Amino acid sequence: METQAVERLQEIHRLWLEIIKDSYTEYCAAFRSNKTMTSYIRSTVFELADRLSLLVQPEYYSLDYAFYSREDLVPKNCCTWNKADTIWLKRIRVAFEHENKLDGQAGGYQEFSHLLLTKADAKVLVGYGESQESYYPYALDYQKLMTNSDTDPVLFIGEYAPIAGVDDLKFESYLISSLQILKFDPGKASWGPMTEQ
Repeated sequence: METQAVERLQEIHRLWLEIIKDSYTEYCAAFRSNKTMTSYIRSTVFELADRLSLLVQPEYYSLDYAFYSREDLVPKNCCTWNKADTIWLKRIRVAFEHENKLDGQAGGYQEFSHLLLTKADAKVLVGYGESQESYYPYALDYQKLMTNSDTDPVLFIGEYAPIAGVDDLKFESYLISSLQILKFDPGKASWGPMTEQ
Protein backbone atom coordinates (compact mmCIF):
# COMPACT_ATOMS: atom_id res chain seq x y z
CA MET A 1 0.00 0.00 0.00
CA GLU A 2 1.18 3.50 -0.78
CA THR A 3 2.56 5.06 2.43
CA GLN A 4 0.96 8.48 1.97
CA ALA A 5 -2.49 6.99 1.31
CA VAL A 6 -2.18 4.72 4.35
CA GLU A 7 -1.10 7.61 6.60
CA ARG A 8 -4.04 9.71 5.38
CA LEU A 9 -6.49 6.89 6.18
CA GLN A 10 -4.87 6.27 9.57
CA GLU A 11 -5.34 9.95 10.46
CA ILE A 12 -8.99 9.82 9.36
CA HIS A 13 -9.42 6.69 11.51
CA ARG A 14 -7.82 8.34 14.54
CA LEU A 15 -10.02 11.42 14.21
CA TRP A 16 -13.19 9.37 13.62
CA LEU A 17 -12.69 7.34 16.81
CA GLU A 18 -11.79 10.49 18.74
CA ILE A 19 -15.02 12.19 17.63
CA ILE A 20 -17.11 9.12 18.51
CA LYS A 21 -15.49 8.95 21.97
CA ASP A 22 -16.12 12.68 22.50
CA SER A 23 -19.84 12.15 21.74
CA TYR A 24 -20.26 8.74 23.40
CA THR A 25 -23.74 9.44 24.85
CA GLU A 26 -25.10 10.63 21.50
CA TYR A 27 -23.47 7.68 19.73
CA CYS A 28 -25.15 5.17 22.06
CA ALA A 29 -28.52 6.88 21.65
CA ALA A 30 -28.13 6.90 17.85
CA PHE A 31 -28.29 3.10 17.72
CA ARG A 32 -32.01 3.21 18.58
CA SER A 33 -33.05 3.63 14.94
CA ASN A 34 -31.71 4.08 11.43
CA LYS A 35 -33.08 7.62 11.38
CA THR A 36 -31.23 8.69 14.54
CA MET A 37 -28.06 6.92 13.39
CA THR A 38 -28.18 8.67 10.01
CA SER A 39 -28.60 12.04 11.73
CA TYR A 40 -25.78 11.31 14.17
CA ILE A 41 -23.44 10.18 11.37
CA ARG A 42 -24.17 13.35 9.42
CA SER A 43 -23.10 15.58 12.32
CA THR A 44 -20.06 13.35 12.95
CA VAL A 45 -19.01 13.52 9.30
CA PHE A 46 -19.23 17.33 9.37
CA GLU A 47 -17.10 17.35 12.53
CA LEU A 48 -14.56 15.07 10.82
CA ALA A 49 -14.39 17.39 7.81
CA ASP A 50 -13.88 20.34 10.14
CA ARG A 51 -11.00 18.59 11.94
CA LEU A 52 -9.44 17.78 8.56
CA SER A 53 -9.87 21.45 7.52
CA LEU A 54 -12.07 20.37 4.63
CA LEU A 55 -15.58 21.13 3.43
CA VAL A 56 -18.18 18.42 2.88
CA GLN A 57 -21.01 17.91 0.37
CA PRO A 58 -23.66 15.31 1.24
CA GLU A 59 -25.10 13.15 -1.55
CA TYR A 60 -22.55 14.05 -4.19
CA TYR A 61 -23.03 11.76 -7.21
CA SER A 62 -24.63 9.17 -4.94
CA LEU A 63 -21.70 9.28 -2.50
CA ASP A 64 -22.97 9.77 1.03
CA TYR A 65 -20.36 12.50 1.55
CA ALA A 66 -17.60 14.08 -0.54
CA PHE A 67 -14.93 16.07 1.31
CA TYR A 68 -13.18 18.83 -0.61
CA SER A 69 -11.16 22.05 -0.40
CA ARG A 70 -12.24 25.38 -1.86
CA GLU A 71 -9.64 24.99 -4.62
CA ASP A 72 -11.37 21.76 -5.68
CA LEU A 73 -14.51 23.64 -6.77
CA VAL A 74 -15.18 24.05 -10.47
CA PRO A 75 -15.07 27.82 -11.05
CA LYS A 76 -18.32 29.65 -11.68
CA ASN A 77 -16.81 31.74 -14.47
CA CYS A 78 -17.58 29.33 -17.31
CA CYS A 79 -19.51 30.53 -20.33
CA THR A 80 -20.97 27.32 -21.76
CA TRP A 81 -23.16 26.26 -18.83
CA ASN A 82 -24.93 27.73 -15.83
CA LYS A 83 -23.55 26.50 -12.55
CA ALA A 84 -26.22 28.25 -10.43
CA ASP A 85 -26.06 27.16 -6.78
CA THR A 86 -24.87 23.61 -7.35
CA ILE A 87 -21.44 22.31 -6.38
CA TRP A 88 -19.16 20.68 -8.91
CA LEU A 89 -15.80 19.30 -7.87
CA LYS A 90 -12.55 18.76 -9.74
CA ARG A 91 -11.18 16.66 -6.90
CA ILE A 92 -12.59 14.65 -4.00
CA ARG A 93 -10.34 14.54 -0.94
CA VAL A 94 -12.37 11.93 0.98
CA ALA A 95 -15.15 9.73 -0.40
CA PHE A 96 -17.18 8.63 2.62
CA GLU A 97 -19.92 6.01 2.79
CA HIS A 98 -21.90 4.95 5.86
CA GLU A 99 -24.20 1.95 5.84
CA ASN A 100 -26.50 1.22 8.77
CA LYS A 101 -26.96 -2.36 7.58
CA LEU A 102 -23.90 -3.85 5.88
CA ASP A 103 -25.80 -7.11 5.35
CA GLY A 104 -28.70 -5.55 3.50
CA GLN A 105 -29.47 -6.10 -0.16
CA ALA A 106 -27.88 -2.75 -1.04
CA GLY A 107 -25.49 -2.85 1.91
CA GLY A 108 -21.75 -2.72 2.37
CA TYR A 109 -20.90 -4.68 -0.76
CA GLN A 110 -22.59 -2.05 -2.91
CA GLU A 111 -21.04 0.81 -0.95
CA PHE A 112 -17.54 -0.69 -1.21
CA SER A 113 -18.02 -1.21 -4.95
CA HIS A 114 -19.09 2.41 -5.27
CA LEU A 115 -15.91 3.53 -3.48
CA LEU A 116 -13.78 1.49 -5.88
CA LEU A 117 -15.33 3.34 -8.82
CA THR A 118 -14.76 6.73 -7.21
CA LYS A 119 -11.57 8.72 -7.72
CA ALA A 120 -10.63 10.25 -4.35
CA ASP A 121 -7.56 10.86 -2.22
CA ALA A 122 -9.07 8.70 0.55
CA LYS A 123 -11.98 6.26 0.67
CA VAL A 124 -13.89 5.29 3.81
CA LEU A 125 -16.71 2.86 4.60
CA VAL A 126 -18.25 2.79 8.08
CA GLY A 127 -21.10 0.47 8.95
CA TYR A 128 -22.88 -1.96 11.19
CA GLY A 129 -23.18 -5.64 10.34
CA GLU A 130 -25.53 -8.09 11.99
CA SER A 131 -24.52 -11.51 10.70
CA GLN A 132 -20.95 -11.88 11.95
CA GLU A 133 -19.15 -11.89 15.29
CA SER A 134 -16.16 -10.33 13.56
CA TYR A 135 -15.76 -7.92 10.68
CA TYR A 136 -12.92 -9.96 9.19
CA PRO A 137 -15.30 -11.83 6.80
CA TYR A 138 -16.55 -8.45 5.55
CA ALA A 139 -12.97 -7.25 4.98
CA LEU A 140 -12.20 -10.43 3.03
CA ASP A 141 -15.36 -10.10 0.94
CA TYR A 142 -14.59 -6.47 0.16
CA GLN A 143 -11.01 -7.29 -0.78
CA LYS A 144 -12.34 -9.83 -3.31
CA LEU A 145 -13.97 -6.93 -5.16
CA MET A 146 -10.56 -5.40 -5.78
CA THR A 147 -8.21 -6.25 -8.62
CA ASN A 148 -4.46 -5.75 -8.75
CA SER A 149 -5.15 -2.49 -10.55
CA ASP A 150 -7.03 -1.16 -7.50
CA THR A 151 -4.05 0.39 -5.75
CA ASP A 152 -5.95 2.79 -3.49
CA PRO A 153 -6.59 1.33 -0.05
CA VAL A 154 -10.00 1.69 1.57
CA LEU A 155 -10.56 2.27 5.29
CA PHE A 156 -13.34 0.04 6.61
CA ILE A 157 -14.66 0.58 10.15
CA GLY A 158 -17.11 -1.99 11.48
CA GLU A 159 -19.28 -0.69 14.34
CA TYR A 160 -20.61 -2.78 17.20
CA ALA A 161 -23.79 -1.72 18.97
CA PRO A 162 -23.01 -0.32 22.42
CA ILE A 163 -23.81 -2.64 25.31
CA ALA A 164 -25.93 -1.12 28.08
CA GLY A 165 -23.90 -0.46 31.22
CA VAL A 166 -20.55 -1.05 29.52
CA ASP A 167 -18.50 2.11 29.04
CA ASP A 168 -16.54 0.84 26.06
CA LEU A 169 -16.79 1.57 22.36
CA LYS A 170 -16.01 -1.38 20.15
CA PHE A 171 -14.98 -1.12 16.52
CA GLU A 172 -12.98 -3.26 14.13
CA SER A 173 -10.98 -1.29 11.61
CA TYR A 174 -9.25 -2.47 8.45
CA LEU A 175 -7.15 -0.94 5.70
CA ILE A 176 -8.00 -3.00 2.64
CA SER A 177 -5.99 -3.14 -0.58
CA SER A 178 -5.90 -5.71 -3.34
CA LEU A 179 -2.65 -7.15 -1.94
CA GLN A 180 -3.21 -7.10 1.82
CA ILE A 181 -5.47 -6.28 4.73
CA LEU A 182 -4.17 -4.37 7.75
CA LYS A 183 -6.13 -4.50 11.00
CA PHE A 184 -6.08 -1.93 13.77
CA ASP A 185 -5.13 -3.27 17.19
CA PRO A 186 -6.74 -0.95 19.78
CA GLY A 187 -4.61 -2.36 22.61
CA LYS A 188 -1.39 -1.41 20.82
CA ALA A 189 -2.92 1.52 18.94
CA SER A 190 -1.20 0.27 15.79
CA TRP A 191 -1.90 -1.42 12.47
CA GLY A 192 -0.64 -4.87 11.50
CA PRO A 193 -1.09 -7.46 8.77
CA MET A 194 -4.34 -9.41 8.93
CA THR A 195 -3.91 -13.13 9.46
CA GLU A 196 -6.50 -15.86 8.95
CA GLN A 197 -8.98 -16.17 11.80
